Amino acid sequence: MRLKYFILAMIFLFSTSAAFCDELKKMSGEEWLKLDRFDKVDYMMRATDALQMKDVPLSKSTDEYVDEVDTMLKDHEEYEVINVADILEMAVSNGEPEAKEVLDKLKNPPPAESNP
Repeated sequence: MRLKYFILAMIFLFSTSAAFCDELKKMSGEEWLKLDRFDKVDYMMRATDALQMKDVPLSKSTDEYVDEVDTMLKDHEEYEVINVADILEMAVSNGEPEAKEVLDKLKNPPPAESNP
């Protein structure tokens, strides 16, 4: 029962918060695990390009992000229902403080100042 609520919370949180999903085809973790290495690298190149276009600083190579997403999916079977772009965002946010700061600002932009 707890797993069900965890999965629902994760789906809600990341389906509404991904800062860059619009540029990518949505792909579940389950679909990702069925891809060959070439297709994973291709998808990840587009995903990291989308992040960099939003000025998110990335410190790892495309191959490292592919491996990180693979590891997260193998370690957390419940992530298989989550969009891979959201899993990448989690990985980047958890391991790269500078990128997390930018992603947080993209998700929660400061309110616009009004001129009286």
